[in-house]
Amino acid sequence: VYLIGTAEQAHASLLEVSQAAGLIYRTCITGLVNRGGFALDIGGDNELAVVMQKNFPGNVQCLPRAGPPASTCYSIMNTIFSTFRTEIWGPVDNAQVQVGLPHVFSD
Repeated sequence: VYLIGTAEQAHASLLEVSQAAGLIYRTCITGLVNRGGFALDIGGDNELAVVMQKNFPGNVQCLPRAGPPASTCYSIMNTIFSTFRTEIWGPVDNAQVQVGLPHVFSD
């Protein structure tokens, strides 16, 4: 998760970020072509981007393996905590920021 352009902070809920990640995953990772992707203009002020890289062996590791890698990763992604509450995203040295960027989701 990154700020767009020269933005110093962004406002978005974890639910909005999670939904963007899910859409990228379904469209750009598990679709016909595994190419990675990004979603722009996330949140109320459109200053946030969600990025996923192309899935090479080793980039994504889902353990324990409960099934094929794609379905296992998707089930883990669906359990990431999310909320409707808007939070301030930005550099960790900004006192107003609630979620530091860049932000990496992992399990």
